Amino acid sequence: MNLKKHKLVGVGAFGRVWAVTIESYKSHSQNYFKPTDNQTVYALKEMSKPLIVSKGAVKIANNEVKIWRSIPQSEFIVNLWHAFQDEQSTYLLMDYAP
Repeated sequence: MNLKKHKLVGVGAFGRVWAVTIESYKSHSQNYFKPTDNQTVYALKEMSKPLIVSKGAVKIANNEVKIWRSIPQSEFIVNLWHAFQDEQSTYLLMDYAP
């Protein structure tokens, strides 16, 4: 997934939240987005893995992802669209609700 960060919209204990758009999306196992979604603004929560580990909050971070994934999509709440990670961070792609 290729995301374009537009602006920083929040800072929390473990990272930052960015307003992003999707520039391209390829996945063999997940089809969350339509080709027109590159114009949709999403919120990308970026959480630092080293910071989570140093504060002893691994279980808290894992539970956050599990809880978001268990909530059915609805037009009345902020939805989680995708969760992924790299070596340094965990990312949650959600609805942007300014």
